[in-house]
Amino acid sequence: MRKKIKRRDFMRTSAVAGLTLATTKSSVIQFPNVRIQNGTKPVVISSANGNRFKNGGIMTAVQKAFTMMVGGADVLDSVIAGVNIVELDPLDDSVGYGGLPNAEGVVQLDSSCMHGPKKRAGAVAALEGVRTPSLVAKAVMENTPNRSCSQHRPLAPAVAGMEAPHRSLPLSQPQRAGPGLV
Repeated sequence: MRKKIKRRDFMRTSAVAGLTLATTKSSVIQFPNVRIQNGTKPVVISSANGNRFKNGGIMTAVQKAFTMMVGGADVLDSVIAGVNIVELDPLDDSVGYGGLPNAEGVVQLDSSCMHGPKKRAGAVAALEGVRTPSLVAKAVMENTPNRSCSQHRPLAPAVAGMEAPHRSLPLSQPQRAGPGLV
């Protein structure tokens, strides 16, 4: 038969545990690092285009991210470097430079990123004229107190030093049937 715990004992134990954690010096508590132990390797998950498009290079997005992680690079930097391969590929019409336009004929891009160990996040929405929205989302995370920005909100502090605007490629605007498209 299981031994029942009394409510008073539970409350006392919980209070002691809470006080112990609260009084621990912040120098003892550190953010976790990515460690590869006992032959364990990181896992990179992507949609199909992350394993297909190479933007004229030799590595796919997944290969690039995995290689950088195994080499000891920061996980977020590794994933964004991989995502940039797909974003900059003009043959991929789902995201980035080759993205398909919306109903008004404008290519608008969204992106978000999160750095778990740093407990920071950044997101952008409805960006126009930017090839790599993932880098802008990372810049929002690193350079602003905001968690998200959109095209209609000033992005100047976040995108200082980012690439020049571009126009969408004619290749990325095929005639398709669908709501709002001719």
